[in-house]
Amino acid sequence: MALFSEEFAGWRDSDFDAFAPIKWRSNRFTPERTKVRLRLSAALEGAVAAAGLSSAGLELWSSRVEPALINQHEVRAVTVAWTRVGAENVESSHIYAGIAVDESAVTLRLRLPGEQQAAWQPLLATLGELAALCGMAVKVGATEVAADALSQSELNGDLVLERVLTRADAIGGLLTIDELAAWSGVVLPLLAQLLGVTLQAAPVPTLPPEEPLPEPIAVLDERAEPPVASQARPGERDPAPRRGYRPQWAPQTQGKTQQADDVRPPIERIMPPTWHPEPIRRPEPPRRPEPQRQPFRRPDFQPPPQRPAHQPSFSPGRTFELGPNPQKPAASSGVLAAGARVELQKGLFAGKTGTVAEVSGTHVQVLLGLMNVRVPVADLRVL
Repeated sequence: MALFSEEFAGWRDSDFDAFAPIKWRSNRFTPERTKVRLRLSAALEGAVAAAGLSSAGLELWSSRVEPALINQHEVRAVTVAWTRVGAENVESSHIYAGIAVDESAVTLRLRLPGEQQAAWQPLLATLGELAALCGMAVKVGATEVAADALSQSELNGDLVLERVLTRADAIGGLLTIDELAAWSGVVLPLLAQLLGVTLQAAPVPTLPPEEPLPEPIAVLDERAEPPVASQARPGERDPAPRRGYRPQWAPQTQGKTQQADDVRPPIERIMPPTWHPEPIRRPEPPRRPEPQRQPFRRPDFQPPPQRPAHQPSFSPGRTFELGPNPQKPAASSGVLAAGARVELQKGLFAGKTGTVAEVSGTHVQVLLGLMNVRVPVADLRVL
């Protein structure tokens, strides 16, 4: 059951060790590669949910993880990507956007095949801005093209946008769910436009209506007075008196209005009192005072002199200027609101400046050129 319940909580060494060269042709390591594929699927689904989008109209596709001994097929990497529902031959002849992992790196990829060039030719300017914004390399066939010159380049072949992160960067926490959510929030709307799919915002979960509380059950108080006996005739409601043995302590008269103390037998008849001798109490011995021990000190003991506080060994008259801490971004006194100019401090878009479009809780929609990115508030600095 653990094989089909893998979740993504961060990168680990087993995600990369499953694609070692010694394991490429062996089906013995197929369960390890299957776990990696399930973790990548969970990562992309969690990123889409964190970006506030719904994946309706798209399908999560993944490459094979088991080698074929007949045609010498080797599993050197696994790819999990979003594409059109029911698409076939995705890796070779269809538009997809996803993530791939091999022994040494993780790759964020957007692939546009040359056979469908008519679909993505009008969006070259948007694709170039996406590549510059996410730091992705642009390849046309086997030739690498600058992102700024993509709209003026001659395209003869497949167009691939990739960003490669090393194994150490991924395990070190550079590519987290929040970073995947930011990348998915930019790439998925563009992918839906290329495929002609309409994406919808994820519905906000609503709490079920509260059920009314049940009425409290009345608790009888033992100290309350007993109810008044009914005025009806005894033959109608009261049961007939039982006949048989009657103990000697039973009352001589039968009646509902008699008090409970009159019916209860005296305790002496049931349990006669017994005599218990009192315990012998001996006086406690007086407590001896504990001697106060003084620490041993020699007659010639002198406490060590207190050293003065550490003073810097700078020469007198020298002045120093402390610059900003490079590890901590400088704080800003601006107000984070719609229309404010901000700078992204962390993540895939670190160093980019944009305009705040909407503030919603702990995340902010930032407009970077033509792209709308959803980032945490803690990663922004108001200019």
